[in-house]
Amino acid sequence: MTLNLSIEEFKTLRRLQHSREFRPYWIQITCILMLAHGHDVETISNDLGISPFCVYNYAEAYRTGGISKLTDNR
Repeated sequence: MTLNLSIEEFKTLRRLQHSREFRPYWIQITCILMLAHGHDVETISNDLGISPFCVYNYAEAYRTGGISKLTDNR
């Protein structure tokens, strides 16, 4: 599973990943960036300490609603 992100999406996610306001969503944002970089679900799950189910959920949330859905419309 991989995600294809535009350069703008990468820049936005990187900025949000380091933003204090979005700190509660660090795992979700990092998960999406790792998927976009081609990491597999098992690696992401192990590295972030989340279940593979969460990885799939975050990916689906991002695909269907972008950043706003991934971060609870923040």
